[in-house]
Amino acid sequence: MIVDDLLYRGGMRLVVLWLIAGCGRIGFDEQRPGATIDAPAVCGPEIDFSVDPKHCGTCGHDCLGGDCNAGRCSNVTLATDQGDLRQPVVDDKYLYYGIAGRVRRISKETRAIEDVATYNGLAFRMTQTVDYVYWVTRNTGLVARAVKKPNQGAAEVIATGQGDVGGIASNDTFVYWDNYPTGGRIYGQRLGDILPAELTPPLDDLSAIRLVDNTLYFMRDTLGLFSMSSGGGPITTIAPGVGSWEMAVDGDNVYLASADKLSILRVSIASGTVTRVTEADGPWGIVVDDTHVYFANEDGGTIARAIKTGGPAEILAQAVEPVGVAVDNRAVYWTTRGGFIGMRAK
Repeated sequence: MIVDDLLYRGGMRLVVLWLIAGCGRIGFDEQRPGATIDAPAVCGPEIDFSVDPKHCGTCGHDCLGGDCNAGRCSNVTLATDQGDLRQPVVDDKYLYYGIAGRVRRISKETRAIEDVATYNGLAFRMTQTVDYVYWVTRNTGLVARAVKKPNQGAAEVIATGQGDVGGIASNDTFVYWDNYPTGGRIYGQRLGDILPAELTPPLDDLSAIRLVDNTLYFMRDTLGLFSMSSGGGPITTIAPGVGSWEMAVDGDNVYLASADKLSILRVSIASGTVTRVTEADGPWGIVVDDTHVYFANEDGGTIARAIKTGGPAEILAQAVEPVGVAVDNRAVYWTTRGGFIGMRAK
């Protein structure tokens, strides 16, 4: 489907790209490297589960700095006045996010904020691996990454002049991104090479992209959900006519917003069957863990979750224009267009 003279970029063949790109799956949806399992708590009869912030509702349920009221943890403010925020990512110690010209991290333990790297633009979508955070900009056409350490100076620029970049994925060997809205392509570039490989012909309305093992999953706005090998080749239509801007992937399913922005949908990777998970109100960011799908209702002003197999949405927090959401084994985190970063223990 791609003419032969497009198969060479930066001195490599796409077949090499396919062979190497499968290394290093990082949990669900590239969201949670370094997750740990806490030892079981021990509680005596003196514990009041209705108000104890270390044992809220049940033994060992820590509110992580929030209060415990009637057995429910309150929300925690991690930061305010951070500018126009989008999608964050979280690992075992930090939450990473982009503001105009800088990528920052905030400690989950101390709440201290540090600058990680500087760059030109405003980060739109982010992803991460164990050692790096990656991001793209829509306003300056930048694809970049930085080591997950403070004060790295200027970010490592992977590509410039990419126009309106829709999404990004990486495994630390290759980086993948796409263009939006018209005549875009999905690109793959081996880190260290000068030019990317064009993995698709021109396609309209490319948006979110995810990498799981050696498969790229991508949205074409409301045109459908698709997949392809991370080395290029035939495009598989998983579910035509579904989707919106964001998605999350686990081992068997893709979760996304409905085209009318009123539902969260589950799409079977194997069969393409589309099932309604729960109601939504203008969702933007979506992530998953082992049991739930979490989403930010930008229109409705809420952070919500639902059991992945389907059921009523549970409202976790109220927020003004929430757009980004992340999750680890202990808490859910969110960002807003107004620069607020919040957290709530699961």
